[in-house]
Amino acid sequence: SSIMGKARRGDRIWYYLDDGVYGSYSGQLFDHTSYPLTVYSDEKNLLKNSVLAGPTCDSIDVIAEDIPLPELQIGDILVGKMMGAYTDATATNFNCFDRARIIVLNKTTTTVSRWFYAI
Repeated sequence: SSIMGKARRGDRIWYYLDDGVYGSYSGQLFDHTSYPLTVYSDEKNLLKNSVLAGPTCDSIDVIAEDIPLPELQIGDILVGKMMGAYTDATATNFNCFDRARIIVLNKTTTTVSRWFYAI
């Protein structure tokens, strides 16, 4: 997923992703699952209480609340891990947002030039 928008709401920063609980993160609704997340960002600043939300503007389209993150920028990447095949089977095109493209990564050792935060 990538950050497609952000807003300050009260004392938290909300980050809006191009995927959410009506898409690949649907297992959070149906199976009450929390997926391991990794955020890739060039920022190294202080962590701030944040919310990760999906793109639909629906009040339940929230992936994670009150999580410490650096200040992210539009286009920064978030990777959900161990999501499994059913995330695609239960995904929808709610509010005309396309379903995610599936990318399969084999675990290898690579050098990443960006900072990353495992959540």
